[in-house]
Amino acid sequence: MILYKRYMLHAARRLEKLNKEHPCRELHGHTFYITLTVKSPLSPANDFVIDYFELDKVFNQLIMTKADHKYLNDVMDTNNPSNELFAIWIWNRLYSSLPGLYKVEVGESDSTGVIYMGDENE
Repeated sequence: MILYKRYMLHAARRLEKLNKEHPCRELHGHTFYITLTVKSPLSPANDFVIDYFELDKVFNQLIMTKADHKYLNDVMDTNNPSNELFAIWIWNRLYSSLPGLYKVEVGESDSTGVIYMGDENE
C-alpha cells in the first residue's frame, strides 16, 4: 500500500548557476510543497503503512528544523540549491529513518515540481 503526506515550508535561495539575467539567480524565497510517499505492507499492529504522527516527528526533526525559514544555499552547502537537489537532500536525510520511503516530491507552485525516488530510479 502507498501512503503520502504533504508538507509546506518556506525558504530562500539563490541559483547561482543560472545566467546573470535570470531572476532566480538573485536572492528569492518560495513556499515549498514537499510530499513524502511511503510504500509498505500494512502493519498488523495498527493496520497502518506508517502512523502520520511518527511521519511528522521524523520530518520535523530532520527537515523542518534544518530548512524551514532558512537560506538553502547554506543549509545544503551549495551555490545552486535547485528543486532537484533539494529533493535529493531531503531523501538522503530521511531514507535511513523512514522505512519504506518511496518518493520525495518538491514543488514551488501548484504547477511545477520534481519527483525523486532514490539513486536506483534516476
